[in-house]
Amino acid sequence: MRIRIHPHMPDGSTLYGVGQVVEAHDASSLVDAMRQETAFTAELTMAEFMAATLARVVPPEKPTELPADPAAAAVEFLTILAKLGRIAFLPDKGPQDAPEAQTAPTMEDGPCAAKQA
Repeated sequence: MRIRIHPHMPDGSTLYGVGQVVEAHDASSLVDAMRQETAFTAELTMAEFMAATLARVVPPEKPTELPADPAAAAVEFLTILAKLGRIAFLPDKGPQDAPEAQTAPTMEDGPCAAKQA
């Protein structure tokens, strides 16, 4: 699984298409990777991290309670963040993403190719 965490501007607007990409084998591992990003959140349990994060991003008039099961809670947590535009689910990497499958850029691919003529 892969997600992109969208950064937000001070005015609350979202910068889509940019941001950190986090990759893990399942939803719980993704949430754990997010939790480990800072020393402040790494000390929290997974449940505490998810609750604290949702308390900051979910409007107060729409309180959210996660399932008791940790795996189901991670799925629900990520789903809520995606619905709020805080993250985006990305396709899993395929063979086309392997370094040996990528081709080197040519002169025509470069940003200054037009200036070469």
